[in-house]
Amino acid sequence: MRTIDANAAARDLLAELASPLDRELLDRTGNGDGVYNLGDLLAHLDRTGQVLSSAISAQLLSAPSSLSQPIQLKKPPTSRR
Repeated sequence: MRTIDANAAARDLLAELASPLDRELLDRTGNGDGVYNLGDLLAHLDRTGQVLSSAISAQLLSAPSSLSQPIQLKKPPTSRR
């Protein structure tokens, strides 16, 4: 399995930076509710043993408790016949 940098994953909660594929992986290995959120990040930290930088930790602590990012991938347009 591919490892995602925990600081990059945390920054994505603060501003959309990660790819939808990364969000999907983080959610799937977190709680699998279809939304990448803080619980998924915490599960990622626990599973990988990574530690957030103090700057990112401070930003997360001062952010709203409802941090989340959608993980839906853009679907290709359907062809009409």
